Amino acid sequence: MRASARAASWLSLAALLALWLPLLALAARPLATDDTWWHLAMGRLYAGGNLWPSEDPLLHTTVLRPPVPHEWLFQVALHGLHGAAGFQGLRGLHASAVAGIGIAAFALFRRAGGATAFAACATAVFACLSWFRLFQLRPDLVSIGAALALYALVLRPERPSGVRLGASVLLLLVWVNSHSLFASGSSLRR
Repeated sequence: MRASARAASWLSLAALLALWLPLLALAARPLATDDTWWHLAMGRLYAGGNLWPSEDPLLHTTVLRPPVPHEWLFQVALHGLHGAAGFQGLRGLHASAVAGIGIAAFALFRRAGGATAFAACATAVFACLSWFRLFQLRPDLVSIGAALALYALVLRPERPSGVRLGASVLLLLVWVNSHSLFASGSSLRR
């Protein structure tokens, strides 16, 4: 690799870190999403065995409509982690998820484009487009991570193996029970 290409790679990685580190700091801060309280309450309700509640425990305006348990798995997992590790555990999970999503996006872009500078630029664009969903502890994190994982498993150009297809089916089962936007992410096309 020429010196100029190496310099471009290091500069692009430094720029990506300058963009991604504040995003990680936002994810690691104390919880600032009102939805988290609702997800924790619903998780407690579902974990208690009531998968089809007649009313929402926090929203008095939805008395006539029972909640649809389309994110029950995320909510039960969030409630379980909160019970085991408290709010510090939720903050750690959130920051880890954002870091993992950033690393996965960079790895996929690196594999697709070959050049480190290209992958860093594409990951920076990805961060700019998804920052609002990344800094909130919501089921969107599952959809973003699952969309990247699904691409890595079966949607990339190489023919998928049986193991990768099986893993993608398991991923879709988790995804469909974790976030209602699972169908949007699975419609990715090359």
